[in-house]
Amino acid sequence: MTALADLPALYTACERVLSGGISRRPRETRAAGPSHGLPFNGAAADVRAEIVTCLSSWSGLVADGRHLTAPQRSVQVLAGFLHRNADRLAAHPAVAEATEEIARLTRRARRVAYPDQAGRLWSAPTGTVYRLASQQRRRRRSRAGRTYYAESDVRVSFSRRAGLSSAP
Repeated sequence: MTALADLPALYTACERVLSGGISRRPRETRAAGPSHGLPFNGAAADVRAEIVTCLSSWSGLVADGRHLTAPQRSVQVLAGFLHRNADRLAAHPAVAEATEEIARLTRRARRVAYPDQAGRLWSAPTGTVYRLASQQRRRRRSRAGRTYYAESDVRVSFSRRAGLSSAP
């Protein structure tokens, strides 16, 4: 349940990017045309709303099953409630769906809250990792909604980029 434990902090991190606070990416706005008002990151707003909805839904399911009052619609409270009642959720027939939904939402929130992480890993501009993977036809496999590249392909391409290899 690591993903569940991460959601409150990610929810807060997404709050910081609502107005473009920590991202160096162009700011996303919902209005058509040039932005004349305050900057607004729609992806951050959407993922925050989805976090509350997801946690509320699964908390309601657990509360109903235990004949409890549903917890307050606060991400911290909802995540704590689900964590304390993880045994009940784990015994429910929909546990796989809950686990996948929470994991998917956690990955999405992490991408929204920290959009430049992939580039920072290799000191490369955002998008470079994926562009290079496509251009260089790296070997890859997908599992549980994530893509994994062959380590040797990644090392060779970034070594070339840094001028450390004369390989073609």
